[in-house]
Amino acid sequence: MADSYRCMENQFGVGKMTVGVQLMWGVGKARDAHVFRSSSLFQELHAGIFFPAGSIRVRDMDTSICLVGEHDLPLLPRLMKPNTDHLDPSLQKFNTRRSEPMISSDGDPGGNQTISDVFVLVGFSYLNELQILLFVVLLVIYLLTLMGNLLVILLIKLSPSLHTPMYFFLVNLSFLEICFTSSVVPQLLAHLLVEEKTISIAACAAGMYVLAIMSITQCCLLTAMAYDRYVAICHPLHYTTIMSGRVCAVLTGAAWAAGILVEVPLTTWIFSLPLCGSNRVPHFFCDFPPVLNMACVDTSQIKAVGPMVTVLFILCPFLLILLSYIRIVSTILKLPSAEGRRKAFSTCSSHLTVVTVSYVTALITYLVPNFGSTTESDLLISLLNTIVSPVLNPIIYTLRNKEVKGALRKILQKSSFSHHWRT
Repeated sequence: MADSYRCMENQFGVGKMTVGVQLMWGVGKARDAHVFRSSSLFQELHAGIFFPAGSIRVRDMDTSICLVGEHDLPLLPRLMKPNTDHLDPSLQKFNTRRSEPMISSDGDPGGNQTISDVFVLVGFSYLNELQILLFVVLLVIYLLTLMGNLLVILLIKLSPSLHTPMYFFLVNLSFLEICFTSSVVPQLLAHLLVEEKTISIAACAAGMYVLAIMSITQCCLLTAMAYDRYVAICHPLHYTTIMSGRVCAVLTGAAWAAGILVEVPLTTWIFSLPLCGSNRVPHFFCDFPPVLNMACVDTSQIKAVGPMVTVLFILCPFLLILLSYIRIVSTILKLPSAEGRRKAFSTCSSHLTVVTVSYVTALITYLVPNFGSTTESDLLISLLNTIVSPVLNPIIYTLRNKEVKGALRKILQKSSFSHHWRT
């Protein structure tokens, strides 16, 4: 990738002079502005050695003659962003004011100072003609996801034998999966067919609201389902009393409330920040890290909130699930008969599989990018996290669950009998 560094026009003795430099480096972490700021090239530019020394006046601030920009993923906004690390007050003010002027480059139409209209989701643009193939694959998976989860919801609603706490939670989980995948995949499918992959800031914010709420709610719902399995196996005689309809409603309401009350303020906070620089997002949907990187102000406070939310609403539910299954396994192993142990394990297998798939894909999505992965691999991992769990959950609960398969068989038999009776 060639990153083009162009200097603003300035008087050097006689006439005007514009200098262009092509610098080659690899795609990925080397794009980070901090890497460039530590390089010898930046020091030479900063000292006025690489180009003739001089400055120009932008509004009421003196600035160097050479401003850095890049066609694909501009470095200029990152270098111009206010940075309070190890700076005295005058330099802090200089950085803040320097981020204000409207500066653009020939090759980067999104390089204006303020972003107030649309984002460009770069996504899988690098695939070129292969985007059509990806479109077909994703369309098939998306339709399977919708049909599978809708089938689970309808099957539970139509089968009185499935009107139990576990399947009440499953209806909410299937609805959640439909909302989660529908907040990303339709927009991605549309962008795979067009050249201009734009999205309004309002649509971007709406997508982030849905994604964030569904992520927190899913973890809480899986925890409620683990508690249901714990009560069913460890306290079977008190199951109907403990897991009453009211308790199920409270647990489900708490799961949805946690997602809304935590993520709505956080996402609103992010989109209340001023955004500047390029409007090109190196992702196929709006996510917290790329949007935060566009902020013109210090984001250390909001970045500190992220780990707290992760610990409280993702890791803590996981630990509760883990503790529930430790007690479940301990109780099952004490059962006298092998048949009893097998039946007890079978009632938990579907939920345990869903928990494993959900947390493993989430861990891969958020841990792999921290170990020197490329932008392309990060996109593919995020795509897997978006489509794998929603499409697998209905399959797991229909193929690995005897109760669901039995209910489906009864409905099909009734439908077939009704059809034959009419004919």
